[in-house]
This record gives sequence, structure tokens and C-alpha cells, in this order.
Amino acid sequence: METMELIKIHDQGILKPKLNNKDLIVHERAVAVSKRYLKSESELIASLIEIDQNKICYKLGYSSLTDYARRVLKLSDDTAQNFVTVARKAFLVPELKVAIDEGSLTVSKARKLAPVINPSNQAHWLELAKSSTQKNIEKEVAKVQPMAAVVEQAKYVSGDTLKVTSAFSEKVYKMLKHVQDLESRKAKKNLSINDTLDTVLSGYLAQNDRLERAERQEEKVKNDAPSPDIRLKTEHSRQTETQEDIPFQRSSIPTQLKRQVIHRDKDKCQHQYYDGSICENQRFIEIHHKIPISHGGQNQIQNLITLCSGHHKAQHMNS
Repeated sequence: METMELIKIHDQGILKPKLNNKDLIVHERAVAVSKRYLKSESELIASLIEIDQNKICYKLGYSSLTDYARRVLKLSDDTAQNFVTVARKAFLVPELKVAIDEGSLTVSKARKLAPVINPSNQAHWLELAKSSTQKNIEKEVAKVQPMAAVVEQAKYVSGDTLKVTSAFSEKVYKMLKHVQDLESRKAKKNLSINDTLDTVLSGYLAQNDRLERAERQEEKVKNDAPSPDIRLKTEHSRQTETQEDIPFQRSSIPTQLKRQVIHRDKDKCQHQYYDGSICENQRFIEIHHKIPISHGGQNQIQNLITLCSGHHKAQHMNS
């Protein structure tokens, strides 16, 4: 059987391959697959740019490009975020896309450059990336943007305990330590950072969480006898259920009604995907009229639903 000799030249440290025909075929197939993989990365970046610019993800009912990449393209959360970040940066810095297309830059390296590269400094960063390892790129990026060097993440270490990795500015860390001192003084014992955050965040949520406020209000309405004002609002809402809206006349949603919608929907996005799953995003929540006011819809609880801003935008684009 024909073979390729494997010889080590000690003075140069060079290895010459010794492969039989079968091994060589496997090796060449792996190289070919790798080339297709790198080409497919470039093609995916191009597709994501086009989808983003034409807002196709919203037209299909997805809340964002990342949401589309996860649910439709079946990318993992991290991979979806990386590709979307690189695609958007490549749109702003076309030379970044060229480098990926040529194969001189991988998507993983491009992701490291994303926080710092721009049209004015692209030549410097692209040249650095082509000749550096990812670790060296991380070091150089950290010199310019220290916060970018730390990837925020949380990992379970046991039971309900997580190890959280994040980056704080010196100012924020000093404030945190000061709050820890104040809360320890109030509790008359030393509190850990976890205990301090538990106390402070619980107080913050009690004041600012719309769902908690809505739940307290609903409980109050159940326990208290209706006041004249509430009876008047209830009677008015009954009347508006039967009256016709004046076309294109919009009035703000009453506060009490907003609270009822938030309480019912748990202050989460209620958009339903094609597979029947619910979005349940809790950030940037807005209240949407299922039947628009301009089409005769009214401020009634059965006509209102909570949506994240992305799905709210998608609803209006597709209505």
C-alpha cells in the first residue's frame, strides 16, 4: 500500500506526514469540510445582514434577529448572539465582512473585535486579528475597553446557588460596598454581598415591579368595598363595552385597566409562536390592542395583551 513518510527533522522540528491512502482521504475530506464550514459562516453572516436590513424577522413574527436565529436557524443562544453581533458590525464595517469572506478572519475572532472596531480604526484591528490568537486579541481589546474583556454569565454550582461573573467599574463597586456597610449596620450583623443584594433588590422590586404593584392592587380591590370612584369607573367600563368608538379616536388606557392586563398576563410577552410556545420576554413590555382603535377596537381587557417591543413591532408590521 502506498504511504506518505513521517519523518521528524530534529534540528528544524518539522514533521513530514506518513499516511496511507485511506488516512489521506479522511484527512482531505476533513479539510474540505472545514473549508465549506468557513464558507457557510460567511454566507450566514451575509444572510443575517439581509434579513436584518429588510426586517424579515419581524415580518415572520419574531421579536428580534437573535430570536429568529435561535428559533428558526436553530442556533444556540451564544452562537445566535455572536453571529448577530458580527453581522451588524460587518454591515457598519464592510471590510470586516470582506475579511470573513476571504477566510482571513473567523467569526469567533470577529466577535472579539466587535466592541472596538469601526470604520476609522478597522485597518489596525483587522491586521492585528489576522496575525494574533484569540487570547492576544482579547488582551488588546481589554486595553481599549476593559468591560468587554469580561463575559457576563451565571452558572449553577449547586442547588439554587449560582456563580455570577460580571465586570464592575470602580465607582459601582465602591457603591456596592458602601450599601453593604449600611445594610450590615441596619441589620447589626455582617451581611454578604448576596444578602445585601437580596435586601436592596427586594425593596426595589416592591416599588418598581409593575406585576407586584398590580397584584397588590388586585388584592386590595378584592378585600376592600368598592369606593364610589371605582363603582363609577366600573359602570363607565360597562357602558363603553356597548358604545361604538368614534373612528381613529384614541384615548389612553386607564391605569386600573393596565394593572388588570399586567396582572392577567404576568407582565410577560404573550406572543404565541407557530409551535405553540409563548415568548414570555419580560423586558420592554408594552400593551397592545388586538383590534386597533382605528378599526373599532376599544380599551377593554379582552382586547388588550402584553407584548415585548419586538413582537409589538411585528404585530403592527403584519396587521
